[in-house]
Amino acid sequence: LYYVKEPCGSDDVQDGFFLHVVPADLDDLPEARREYGFDNLDFGFDVRGVQFDGKCAASVGLPRYAIARITTGQYDGTDRIWMAEIGLEANE
Repeated sequence: LYYVKEPCGSDDVQDGFFLHVVPADLDDLPEARREYGFDNLDFGFDVRGVQFDGKCAASVGLPRYAIARITTGQYDGTDRIWMAEIGLEANE
């Protein structure tokens, strides 16, 4: 999954990113995540991203199981700054 923003400055990437992946089959989740119903792949931009020429880009590898839905965005520790939800057809 790629995140790209232009124009982009330091203020745009200082807050954390949330990435929640819901599998088509909940049994594909690690046992510790099954009660929540999604994989939590939250990350900081400093770990997954780069800034260059007024642009920002980040990359996160997704699990290899069939995915039903992805919810992602950015949060400031209290509230969500932005959010996007992607529904996917599960491929077997």
